[in-house]
Amino acid sequence: MKLIEIEPYFWELYQDDQGMYLDVTIHQGVVTWGQSLCLDQSSKVRYRII
Repeated sequence: MKLIEIEPYFWELYQDDQGMYLDVTIHQGVVTWGQSLCLDQSSKVRYRII
């Protein structure tokens, strides 16, 4: 897996042979948790345009 971009302590964008993934860290007071999302084709296209 290859790290494409990162905003430390907030999000990381990865890519491998299967797709692109966004790993998000959510801070809510004293609780911190993470969520990982697999980007769909339209999200990948929009990312590359910006």
